[in-house]
Amino acid sequence: MGWGSNGIETVALGAMSAMVAALKRGQIDGVVLSASQGYGLEKTGDGRLLLKFGTYIKNFHTHVIFATDDMIKNKPDQVRRFLAGWKDVIAFMAANKAETVRVARQVTGLDEAIESREYDDVMPMMSRDLRFHAKALDVIGDSFPEMDILPAKPDMRTLYTEEFLD
Repeated sequence: MGWGSNGIETVALGAMSAMVAALKRGQIDGVVLSASQGYGLEKTGDGRLLLKFGTYIKNFHTHVIFATDDMIKNKPDQVRRFLAGWKDVIAFMAANKAETVRVARQVTGLDEAIESREYDDVMPMMSRDLRFHAKALDVIGDSFPEMDILPAKPDMRTLYTEEFLD
């Protein structure tokens, strides 16, 4: 957007209720949150969706799975089985929108229209092969020095493994 690394001042507000109150009072200009929360604000008239990051950032990993070093070392078969199961879950979700939305609503409490929109937003981002992609890793790696998290871009290959994928 051309705003640069410091183009937006961030403020920690905590709970959603604090964010909505600050928006209504004009104390902040916007919030970053899930699309479903944005859809909820639109529905109540408390806000409107300005943009989706995916429109501007094409190569990015939003969903990753973590395991402790202990789990990887001592229970590698469980890690492998979990990842295989996760691939099955994603395949089921991709093939069964109505059932996925129904089950998700039991957890999220969102109404059907919002949950359906959330499904449409999230499913294209869900990796079917669970592999990391070089362009997305470059975006993440480049962000570390840009955000002053690290002095330089790290060797991203040292930060992940694909050894448990079949």
